Amino acid sequence: MVYCTQCGEENSEDSVFCSNCGHKLGESKENTGGKEVLQEMVYVRWNLNKGNKIGTRLYQKILYFTDQNIYIGEGSLIAGLATDLGGIVGLAIENHSLSDREKEAHTINFQEMASNDPDVVIIPYPDILSLKLEKKTFFKPDPKIKLSTTDTDYEFIVSQKVKYKRYAQSLPQILGDKVEAET
Repeated sequence: MVYCTQCGEENSEDSVFCSNCGHKLGESKENTGGKEVLQEMVYVRWNLNKGNKIGTRLYQKILYFTDQNIYIGEGSLIAGLATDLGGIVGLAIENHSLSDREKEAHTINFQEMASNDPDVVIIPYPDILSLKLEKKTFFKPDPKIKLSTTDTDYEFIVSQKVKYKRYAQSLPQILGDKVEAET
């Protein structure tokens, strides 16, 4: 499968244009004027208080994988929540909202976003030691991303479980052999 760099749609190997947005597959982005280019977006939940199991709050975050860094930015309550609450109707609302958000993300100036929000975490690719995608199993109901850097280890719960297969293909394309994906 080939994933569209514009909207993230899964397309067959022989596709020339995206079946969802019409973007030419395999084509690089137009001149970005020095801005980082978004490669992938992953909606996650992040437990900032790992030691405290009672009353632990999972923060909604977005992992923005650009051509240079990972940015951990503020997330959306919609990601994962609408599906949990509303079944098929919730899934339709969530997909529409997140699709719009993903299209908007291609216009973000990531350096500016980070300078305007002190809570944004920037992880340069050279600092990444490994990224492990853990698949959902009977004993682990939520897929996880474990990210190990030269400074810190991070653990995220993937909010959009249905996109695990996409991430298992796209993240190794971005980070190379630093990624281990359970299949």
